[in-house]
Amino acid sequence: ENPTIRELLDRAAKELTPDKIDANFPNQPLVQAAILHTVGATYVGVGEYDRAIGFVQRSAALHRQHLGPDHPYTLQSMGNLAGAYKAAEKLDLAVPLYVETLKLMKAKLGPDHPNTLTSMTGLGGAYLAAGKLELAVPLLEEALKLSKARHGPDHPDTLTTMNNLAQAYKAAGKLDLAQSLLEETLKLRRAKLGPDHPYTLQSMGNLAGAYQAAAKLDLAVPLLEKTLKLQKAKLGPDHPTTLVSMNNLAAAYWSAKQLDKSIPLFEDVVHRQETKRGRQHPETLQTIANLGVNYRDAGRLAEALPLLEEAYRAAKKHPELRWVGAALLDAYAKAGENAKFANLLQE
Repeated sequence: ENPTIRELLDRAAKELTPDKIDANFPNQPLVQAAILHTVGATYVGVGEYDRAIGFVQRSAALHRQHLGPDHPYTLQSMGNLAGAYKAAEKLDLAVPLYVETLKLMKAKLGPDHPNTLTSMTGLGGAYLAAGKLELAVPLLEEALKLSKARHGPDHPDTLTTMNNLAQAYKAAGKLDLAQSLLEETLKLRRAKLGPDHPYTLQSMGNLAGAYQAAAKLDLAVPLLEKTLKLQKAKLGPDHPTTLVSMNNLAAAYWSAKQLDKSIPLFEDVVHRQETKRGRQHPETLQTIANLGVNYRDAGRLAEALPLLEEAYRAAKKHPELRWVGAALLDAYAKAGENAKFANLLQE
């Protein structure tokens, strides 16, 4: 991570408490709003999504208070706040705010205004993250059509919409559509934004993920290796996006039966996720489960069992971890400890 940006941000944040910002910029609410927005957006950029929210909230509140509820600046800051909620995985807050913002923008700015299209793309991405594919896919298809007409086929905003639509296709199991759209997005982003722009790296990682989902490991692995190397250099090793790529590459190594490569990478990811988000975060638990399965497959049962048991216990709260039960049963069988599973079921 770039400590200088983070240090500057944290220093700036200390000067932006409500009483201090009022003292520094008296009777200048819109200047205050702009500064708060900039700090919030920069926190989003360095992957500190939870830190960002407070600043973007205050910026939106100032716009609403001083410009009214449907002024373009107010609407834009509502969209920014919805985006910060989405980045921080607070989808219960992001989705309704995007819906409201989009409705107001369509009425105030028109259906194909750039800010309206940004909101459509954002809402589509939030629906996708919430697993509402029946809402995400048609909305993103419409947004892409409007964006191509308004901005042209290789405008950065059009490419963001293409990226989100491709991810929605992938989630819906339409892997051919996802793959061809992601290949096109990557080509255009490389040309438009450069080979190591964060959005180009995002496209590389997403395309590798589509190859992975289609079991094309010969294409996925080298692309993931290249993506991860560039992300570590550009975003830092602990950035959420870098951690996703590390996780995906470890999973691809595991699928390719290269446990000597997957295990150390999963170990590294668990350590970084635990430091950044805590051991009980769903993503940390998912990686703990994956590491446990890797240990099991490598015959390291003494290391596998405690991790799989931990993930299995967490499945009561996190249903997406239910699959761990079968892996744990298999590990007990390999260790000759079948009775343990019965005890665990009774807990």
